[in-house]
Amino acid sequence: MQLSKRMRQVRRRAYKSLGSVQGKLISEKFDEALQKGLSIQSGDIVAGFWPIKDEIDIRYLLKSLCEKRIEVCLPIVGKQRTSMAFRLWKPGDQLEVGKMGLLQPSRKRRLVEPETLIVPTLAYDQLGRRLGYGGGYYDATLSELRSRRSVTAVGVAFEAQQVPVVPNDSSDETLDWIITEKEAKVINMGLE
Repeated sequence: MQLSKRMRQVRRRAYKSLGSVQGKLISEKFDEALQKGLSIQSGDIVAGFWPIKDEIDIRYLLKSLCEKRIEVCLPIVGKQRTSMAFRLWKPGDQLEVGKMGLLQPSRKRRLVEPETLIVPTLAYDQLGRRLGYGGGYYDATLSELRSRRSVTAVGVAFEAQQVPVVPNDSSDETLDWIITEKEAKVINMGLE
C-alpha cells in the first residue's frame, strides 16, 4: 500500500481516538516546545493552518498564540502560485473560501511573512523529513522564505504518523520541530 494512503488511514484512526481533546494536547505540547527552546516571542508572526477533514485541529493552539500576543497568520494560495502567501488572522475573523475550497483570511487582512510555520504533516521521520499532501506548497514556501532569512518549520502530527524513512528529493524542506499529542521534539536545532 502506498505510504500516503496508509498514513491517511493511520491519521484518521488517531483523529477519531483522540476526539475533541487533540487540540488542547497539541497546544500543551507547543507550550512545552517553547520551554525547550522553540524561539517565539510576543510580536512574532506564526503561520498556522485551518484544519480540514481529519487533520489535527490546531485552532485551540492558534487562539492560545493570539492570547500570548503572538501574531497569527494563515496561508492563502493564489491561482498562479506554487508557494503560499500569508494574511493575518485573529479569533473571530471571518474566513473566505479560497483555492481548492480551503478557508483563508479575508483580502482585507494584511499580508505578512512569518518567522515560524506550523505545518500539517501526513508522515514524518526522525530526520525531519515530512510527507505532505503532494502539492508542494509548503516545500516551495519554506524554500522561498528560507532563501531570505531564518524560518522555523514546526510539523504537527499524531505520533502514529512517524515512519522509519520518508522518501524525499532536493525540493523537499525539512522540519525543525515535530509536535505530537505526546511530545514536542526538536529535530534540527541548528537551523534556527
